[in-house]
Amino acid sequence: MNVTADDFPAVPFNEDGERLPFSEPEIDRLVPLMTEHYAPRRFALCQIDRDDEGRPFDVCVIAWGLQVGQDDDSVVVFGYPDGSDRAMHGTFQSADNALRILRGRDDVRLAWADPETA
Repeated sequence: MNVTADDFPAVPFNEDGERLPFSEPEIDRLVPLMTEHYAPRRFALCQIDRDDEGRPFDVCVIAWGLQVGQDDDSVVVFGYPDGSDRAMHGTFQSADNALRILRGRDDVRLAWADPETA
């Protein structure tokens, strides 16, 4: 189900312009709509390992990320980017920014885990 702005009820106001409360059935309908509409989007940063001739021979996920918010303005990334046991986590302005900073000179690619929401 793709939630759009049309799925949300109008905010109720009285004749004096004061906001009225939602009814319990409206809240029961809104909670799952809000959950779906504002759910974080998942992505992975995948490193491609190459042999001496530049041919790809392995792929691994070096970090997972969540885009929190609708405008790609808050990204949280966590993982093991250097293959060690030292976990990394950070916040970035966008998934592309996280990719640019974490890849360094390596061949690292961003892949959205939920392509239909990307």
